[in-house]
Amino acid sequence: MRYKTITSHVAFIMLLLVLITFTPCKAQAVTWTQLNQDGFGNPDNTDFRGLCTFNDSIYAATRNFTTGTQVWNYDGSDWTQVNEDGFGNPCNIATWSMRPCQHGLCLGTVNNATGCELWSYDGDTWTQRASGGFADQNNTMAASMAEFDSFGYIGTSNAVTGTEVWKLGSGKQQVNSDGFGDVNNIHT
Repeated sequence: MRYKTITSHVAFIMLLLVLITFTPCKAQAVTWTQLNQDGFGNPDNTDFRGLCTFNDSIYAATRNFTTGTQVWNYDGSDWTQVNEDGFGNPCNIATWSMRPCQHGLCLGTVNNATGCELWSYDGDTWTQRASGGFADQNNTMAASMAEFDSFGYIGTSNAVTGTEVWKLGSGKQQVNSDGFGDVNNIHT
């Protein structure tokens, strides 16, 4: 009796597998629509790493090795550049991290010359929150961002001494040892 029960369970499972394997499924077509001109009209804008929503708009930030990162706002119908190229520094070649934060829209740059920078945007004005790689020019990229317990945290990329994590509040404070104790930990 037990043998028949096991055999019937195995047969049932095999039937299910055959039905799942050979049952056709319909593919649904997805149509994508490009909302901007290639490179926002600038061939030096090679790609973008930062993309997020803020104040009912989409923000996209480019990588541009010539004039610096550009931040663009899409309001549902038009794209408008909302920053000066590279925030006035062509060495800010890209925006790597971007998200809404307590100061508005926050973003972190890639700057291989003088260290990453951190900027916030309230919808009208950009404010620099950090520069010079948080006093270590080897922090070339503000690679990640998070908000926790009403504080902003920025993770950097540092190929010399290892990644650093910075807490932002009334000031700036490093909250890890470089590379978490291992110089090979270069990215967050």
